[in-house]
Amino acid sequence: MAKIVRVNELCAAEDYVESEKQIYEILAHVKEYESENDLQFRHYLKAIEESPSDIEPELRDTLVIEACYQNHFKKALTLAEGLKEKFPAWDPQSVNGAISMLKNGWTPYPYFR
Repeated sequence: MAKIVRVNELCAAEDYVESEKQIYEILAHVKEYESENDLQFRHYLKAIEESPSDIEPELRDTLVIEACYQNHFKKALTLAEGLKEKFPAWDPQSVNGAISMLKNGWTPYPYFR
């Protein structure tokens, strides 16, 4: 739980290098997070309105957003396409919109800057 919270803190602090490292560390063990039965962790997920199956796609979406923040649009497109390929049913409107915008030279997250 602390590692997931840390990702959000690093992103908010615009420490994208450390955030990316933290995300990939979590993704390396994502099955453990998805199968975690700790009651406190389950309450945390409920509080942030996520299910265990949302952890990986949410983190991969965060990587797309952070790549956009850093003006790494080709990387963002590659990450977004990978997200869509691995999780085609996860928030398809948002993911498809991001891919379309990136392909057309627009950033899907300009309002965060």
